[in-house]
Amino acid sequence: MQDREIRRPITGVFPYLRFAADKGVGMEDVLMGTGLRDTNFLDPQNEISLSQELAIVRNLVERLPAPETAWEFGRYFYSRAHGVLGGMMESAPTVADVVACWIEYASLLHVYFRINLETAGDKIRLYAENRFNLPDDLFPVLLERDIIAGQTAIDHRLPGTFGKFATSISLAHGPRTDEKKYREYFLVHVRFNQGSNYVETYKDILNVPLPGAAPHKFELFRQQCQAENSLRSQVRPYVTDSVMLHFQIGKGNPSFQDIAEKLNMSERSLREKLAREGRSFREIKNQYILQQAVNLLSDPSQSVENISDALGYSETCAFTRAFEKLTGMSPGKYRKTIISNKTDSD
Repeated sequence: MQDREIRRPITGVFPYLRFAADKGVGMEDVLMGTGLRDTNFLDPQNEISLSQELAIVRNLVERLPAPETAWEFGRYFYSRAHGVLGGMMESAPTVADVVACWIEYASLLHVYFRINLETAGDKIRLYAENRFNLPDDLFPVLLERDIIAGQTAIDHRLPGTFGKFATSISLAHGPRTDEKKYREYFLVHVRFNQGSNYVETYKDILNVPLPGAAPHKFELFRQQCQAENSLRSQVRPYVTDSVMLHFQIGKGNPSFQDIAEKLNMSERSLREKLAREGRSFREIKNQYILQQAVNLLSDPSQSVENISDALGYSETCAFTRAFEKLTGMSPGKYRKTIISNKTDSD
């Protein structure tokens, strides 16, 4: 199936229609070139192709060409605009649970990017990866829309905290308007023409409890999301990704049993599904430890003892043995090597 012919629920464009109505843009102009009629939107069970959805976005941008249009789009994509998954996010107990919703059930979000998480010391980065080979002229518009949508979702539960917890935003494209406006709408620290797109924040935010948490409702919404996600198997994430996610957002080293419970699976079922993907729990755990250790060792201010503690080891010698087994050298020797290489390159 070609990217542009992927079909998504027609409800995903309802926020655009509300935006158009608020701005006085007629339905005929909104739907120009899509082959759609206003009657198509009467049945929320209908679907729309990605190419039709992108045509609607382009029509709106052409009629309201200010760069801020994309940011206003994002304000309309609050949690409830995402259906069942929106309900799951609104009842989530912690920020980590919301992030897990974004990553595990990305196919149910009305967004254009797959979210990947990477931890580095006391910070995390949420990377936005192009899921649908978006056209170059709309890529920055839709990326900025989704960042504002995420900010809106966070501020709905924790008003005014996005700028407090988020430390920086990196964008691969250049500014589309005065950079001062970006700092007003997004963050003070917005970098352009970078190698990748991500929002960086402190890892501590993952543990922040959310007002309005409803664990029972959260679990019911999770079951509904799992059922809907299974119907979209072509974009369903691998179980491997879900296991890695729970290492990244958890504290210390969660056990196999802990993660199986988080994924609502028996240990046997999780083991079998990982085996079908050619992975094992130990391999994923080692990959996570190595990734974190390498990130932390690149920071000279972090002692090996502190790194060992951060990775959940009770003794530094246990961490050293594990690192040597994975890399063939001690943490200290590895650190000297990367510092030496950096000095040579400088």
